[in-house]
Amino acid sequence: MSKRKCFYSVLGFFLFTCTAFHSLLAQNSLDSLGIKLSKYISTTMPEKAYIVTDKPYYALGDTIWFESFLVNAFNHQPITFSNTLYVELISPEGEVISKKTLFCNEGSSPGEFPVSVKQKPGTYMIRAYTNWMLNFPEEYLFKKKINIYDIWPDNEPLNVENSGSLTTVASSVKESQVINLGFFPEGGQLVAGHPSMVGVKSTNDSGQEISVKGKIVNRNNPEAVVKFETNEEGIGTLFLFDPSAEYVVELESPAANVKYEFPKAQTNSYNIQLINHPAAPVLRLSIRTDIAGGLEGGYLIGHTRGQIFTSFKLQGTGPVNQKMVAIPKKIMPTGIAHFTFFSRSGRPEAERIVFINHDDQIQEAKINAQPMALGKREKVDLEISLPDTTAATLTLSVTNNKVISRTDNDDYLATYLLIGSDIPGNVNIPISYVTKSAGINPRELDAIMLTHGWRRFDWDKVIASDTSQIKMRAEQGITLSGSLKNNLMRDKIETGYVQLTTLPLEDNTSSSPGFFDTHTDDQGRFVFNNNYHYDSVKYVLKSKRKITDRLYRYYIEMDTNLPPMTDKVPQDTSGNEEVIAGFIQKSNKNFVIEQSYGDDVTVLEAVTIEAVNNKYQSAVGGRYGSPEYRLIPDSVETAPNYLIDLVYRMPSVQLTAGKEFTIRSKAPQIYVDGNLIESSFAMNVLQSTLVRDVYFIDMDRSGSTNVFGLPALYIYLKNTNSITTPESEIEELGLRYVIHTGYDKARVFYTPDYGNQDIVKPDYRLQLCWKPELKTAEGKATASFYVGDDITSYDVVVEGLSKTGKIIMGKTQIQVGRRISGQ
Repeated sequence: MSKRKCFYSVLGFFLFTCTAFHSLLAQNSLDSLGIKLSKYISTTMPEKAYIVTDKPYYALGDTIWFESFLVNAFNHQPITFSNTLYVELISPEGEVISKKTLFCNEGSSPGEFPVSVKQKPGTYMIRAYTNWMLNFPEEYLFKKKINIYDIWPDNEPLNVENSGSLTTVASSVKESQVINLGFFPEGGQLVAGHPSMVGVKSTNDSGQEISVKGKIVNRNNPEAVVKFETNEEGIGTLFLFDPSAEYVVELESPAANVKYEFPKAQTNSYNIQLINHPAAPVLRLSIRTDIAGGLEGGYLIGHTRGQIFTSFKLQGTGPVNQKMVAIPKKIMPTGIAHFTFFSRSGRPEAERIVFINHDDQIQEAKINAQPMALGKREKVDLEISLPDTTAATLTLSVTNNKVISRTDNDDYLATYLLIGSDIPGNVNIPISYVTKSAGINPRELDAIMLTHGWRRFDWDKVIASDTSQIKMRAEQGITLSGSLKNNLMRDKIETGYVQLTTLPLEDNTSSSPGFFDTHTDDQGRFVFNNNYHYDSVKYVLKSKRKITDRLYRYYIEMDTNLPPMTDKVPQDTSGNEEVIAGFIQKSNKNFVIEQSYGDDVTVLEAVTIEAVNNKYQSAVGGRYGSPEYRLIPDSVETAPNYLIDLVYRMPSVQLTAGKEFTIRSKAPQIYVDGNLIESSFAMNVLQSTLVRDVYFIDMDRSGSTNVFGLPALYIYLKNTNSITTPESEIEELGLRYVIHTGYDKARVFYTPDYGNQDIVKPDYRLQLCWKPELKTAEGKATASFYVGDDITSYDVVVEGLSKTGKIIMGKTQIQVGRRISGQ
């Protein structure tokens, strides 16, 4: 049977191509569909990650403090399936400049990213994922954009040309002369003879959302004009009375060229129209087709995050080509509801999504601050109370609200879990959409559904029980995995035993040696998944044919599970300019205070670099006069843990499909302390060498420094007590040596104690308190901190999650002023 492409659902949902799938649904009752869906969910076990940051934006020299949450994607309860979470800080150029490996105990873990004053300002991205999430499309990975602003001395103008600041980006956005328009018919496609709602999405050529006004004109009837308008998020709608006409799109503002592809009405097709009056107790769906009798015997299934709340078969429709059904809203859980219509042939024909809110997923945290009238450097005692006594993990942030502005369009745990994580693309979802605030226009929220629809699974895979995409394992601890190969024919799989020995490093007194054995599966794969440590550990892997053997010379190929490569981060120029200017000014003031009362970092840094450079010159040993490119890890403020991650940042380095790397499209040679490393072991050396053990790396892109004429990397290691891999070990088949630094542990956020100390340093902190893991007891939690010298007001913001999956939110203010005598 030939495959036929169809436009699907509200926003780019694709219709499933079909061969034998046509008959699959017909062979299954609705009950069996529910069973298969439950089984599919339990097998794939989708996860969601979210990062709560202490502030919405930052300045150079700040620290990005955060709390990570890892939950089940369907009920939002803290997950125990995976407990290893990777959190990355990605630069505007798309480079991973820092990566944290966190142990999520009961679904949460704190972390931090120090931001150097040497970093480039701009829009960065935080990305979080588990190993298990890498089985699924990139949309499953959590992403959050944050702005990092430059700081400059008072009264010194910002050098826009050289700073790489957001101001430069703003001007380029305004000058963009091309607008891209996307049109998304309700239900997936326009059906001949049936009027339809159409979602509109507008972006400029850099991919940034932009507000536009325009009209579509009937080519054969120029008087028939339909106007449309998109908001600041580039989202809008229009209504077509005659979908079969041929239309031309004209842009009225801004003045720009327009690129678009307007969908054409389809014959022998279906769609779903939704009618949702906020006050009505039911949701009405109109299932429509131009096929006579096309609705007879079809199925309608509704689910929210995989939980089916309605399913029935359409009967008695006969030749009718439109059927209205009413679904009580009370049976639908809070969240994005998916309605899918299957024709009697067993094919999913149309889908419509809608956000349902019963206001039952968010609990308000009441925050009581004492004393009410605060003087400078006084202590604040907070008590946080929840509506019930269910155990919860909370984050607490206290920030100066004059220069740190939190808006309805900021990222929140509630908007991400309930909406943002179940639709693709970047879209700002006001918190008012999920808190049932007054004055919300339901059409604005529905426009998001029309232009950002997405499903977390495909019905064809559910019915066919296809879980072939599951290749990555969930990690219960630090994981080492790989496969055994023939040492001569690397494509040939071998089976046998692998022994893992753990050896604590010299600075690790919390671990002791351990020995573990495992047998490979029939594909030669092995995995060790129960390692747990915060200190560096050296792992030795030994291959054996039998468990009693000492060593057999199999080739041990380690997995290199890398997340998808990232593009440049779209720069965000939004924000209140006056507030941002105040934030930058105060950040600069605090930086000067810290430099005046703290250590002279600049002087120490200069002395260190001068001393080490002498060793750099002697280490080269005359191999080449001057390198084409030299990278000194000690000068990289946010260097990663492993050498391979640093190499990926070097110029001309590209990652291949096989997760190896090339320099100018050629496989490079790797030299360690002047010794050429055999190519089959080079990647293992880079993956197991710690950045802290490297003096510097020289790059030869032209191949002029070796007789082979190939690009080369020359790596020089420090002569310290740190562990290095001897050449004999590197070349010995049947062994692998890996050094892992373990889980990252966040520092404690510093707060001064004015009750016990006489501190003379001025205190104009923009953030008074950050507590990432406040645990409630009997529905209550407490926290204390001291205010500083600023006479201003502060936002006290609480976010968190209960063990039952309820989202916690709370906010209040405290005021610091001059204490009135007698109060």
